[in-house]
Amino acid sequence: MAKTYCRPTEPPAAGRKQEAPCLAATEPIDGATLRSLLLAGSLTKGTNRTFGQFVAEEGLWDETLALARDVDARVAFRASWALESAYTRNSMPLEQRAAVLLDDFFRTDNNSVQRIYSKLLCDMLRRKAVTLDDEETELLAGRCFDLLTDDSVPVAVKVWQVDLLSDLGRRIGWIPESLTDLVRRLSENPECPPAMASRARRYLCSLQRK
Repeated sequence: MAKTYCRPTEPPAAGRKQEAPCLAATEPIDGATLRSLLLAGSLTKGTNRTFGQFVAEEGLWDETLALARDVDARVAFRASWALESAYTRNSMPLEQRAAVLLDDFFRTDNNSVQRIYSKLLCDMLRRKAVTLDDEETELLAGRCFDLLTDDSVPVAVKVWQVDLLSDLGRRIGWIPESLTDLVRRLSENPECPPAMASRARRYLCSLQRK
């Protein structure tokens, strides 16, 4: 029996609610088809959950990872967000591809993808679902510090670097002191954005509880 998934198509005419026709997965979906589906219509939390279900149940992990590298920033964002949604349904397939996810995180300059992949890596590491070797751990720490100190990187990306580095500090001895000094400097800046200030306070408070 064919599985069906409601997905958006073209935006509705003014004054009309958007319909959500059903997509029947009757044959294998290739990357090009998935790309066109991701670009069809507007994207909401609801439609993203549908895409996540589609990716998870049809096993489109590799295709979606590839689309998250797309040169079109909109495609890359939608694909990475669909991956996040699929991950909440079944984390194992993406955990098995953690090396690919990590390599893509090192390479991408798409801020939306950076934010989502940071969240995914943080969750995997905290649950000990994946294990990094020493070289991977050092590379990840360096990447996190680079993003955290880059003025062009949005705060939504930076806050996740604090969390990742806090976790990595349990393995790399030089991280806690460097991270603490950096977070203090960031939080003391009068122009520090509220989201970063909040994450900085949480991190610094966690040090007092240790």
